[in-house]
Amino acid sequence: QALRVSRTRKEKAVVLEKSIINELNKLGMEKSDFKISVINEETEDDYIEINLKKLKYGENGIDSVEFLISPNAGEPLKSLIKIASGGELSRIILALKTILSSKDSIETMIFDEIDAGIGGKVAISVAKSLKSISKNRQVICITHLAQIAALGDRNFLIKKESLNERTKTGIQALNDNSKKNEIARMLSGNVTEISLNHADELISSLNTND
Repeated sequence: QALRVSRTRKEKAVVLEKSIINELNKLGMEKSDFKISVINEETEDDYIEINLKKLKYGENGIDSVEFLISPNAGEPLKSLIKIASGGELSRIILALKTILSSKDSIETMIFDEIDAGIGGKVAISVAKSLKSISKNRQVICITHLAQIAALGDRNFLIKKESLNERTKTGIQALNDNSKKNEIARMLSGNVTEISLNHADELISSLNTND
């Protein structure tokens, strides 16, 4: 049974690698490479013998699985958990969750800094991926990008204020009108008639496409 599971893992890893690379391209990481390492470790301690090899085993079988990534062209593949930045890690998780959205049972997902270093069409792709995941579970996303905020079903404004030499963080629920005002500010830095029109167009176009 362990050998059958191992063979299946190795076959499916190749398929998953291609799917993840495809999603990462959409999320602004088009120069990245992604591999899934599935290896069998030999041991002299507690082992199971397969094909004359003494293999380490556990409740999940005989495989040791690790995600490897090269975020930039020309860089060697390294352990994802050791080298990925916060923004990169969020986008990789987003890619995984987009692909596996119908397979896991996690009810709430939180994304922070997922918009680091992106904008334009990539930001729209990220927003649409988040929206797609939200159809099956609750998604909470902290963002500085208007494209992502525009697709939110429920929006809140978080801001810090200094009062009596103390810093306080406040949160305000936004209705449709205040959401449009805030997105206008995110787009241009100021709330003007032009930025409000742009915000209205962005919200309408993204939600219509959805």
